Amino acid sequence: IWVECAEMLDHYGWKWWKQQDPDLDQVKLELVDIWHFALSELMRTDNLTDDIATQLAAVAPSNGDAEAFRRAIERLAESTLRTKSFDLAPFMQAMAALPLSYDELFDLYIGKNILNRFRQDHGYKTGEYEKLWQGREDNEHLIEVLAGLSCAPEAIPAELYSALADRYPHWSSNAWYNVSVGGSKQQKIVRVDGQSGNVARANINQHTLKKNISGNAYQFL
Repeated sequence: IWVECAEMLDHYGWKWWKQQDPDLDQVKLELVDIWHFALSELMRTDNLTDDIATQLAAVAPSNGDAEAFRRAIERLAESTLRTKSFDLAPFMQAMAALPLSYDELFDLYIGKNILNRFRQDHGYKTGEYEKLWQGREDNEHLIEVLAGLSCAPEAIPAELYSALADRYPHWSSNAWYNVSVGGSKQQKIVRVDGQSGNVARANINQHTLKKNISGNAYQFL
């Protein structure tokens, strides 16, 4: 949680000697990331009660108070380091000061949850996942996709996952190709770009591959 607090302040801006414009979309997503960890901690400590939702829904958003937001994040980080747990009060203070409404928290939580599942389904843990799509981070695409959805609430998870898949770089099925590893010819499973036919990287060690003139052999760069 405290690491997420630091990342959030980087997006929000804290350098008094430099002009910084807050990236509010990313700041909100960092706050949602904290809520993911917070829910886990509340469940772990058996403190996830119905009144928490009531408290969050009662947060009164401000018109945006930069100093109050920074103080709330500092209090949240300090509390986390001191107690090794989660403190709801500074989290709600951060929501109010940013502001981030209860409905936004809910929508972005669902959105980031689906993106996290999409990442895992596409090799996030094994290192194959591509976080940059057309030169922009997947979080940016998530914000755009969420804003464009007009389906019923219960259909959002499936529609969002499908929309993310449409934007993600397309890859064909893994296939066997002859590759050169340290001068010796070997057969390895490599991933091929389904649109251009170019080999991208080996799914066994993530080394970039280079196609040779013959068109059927590849070597690690």
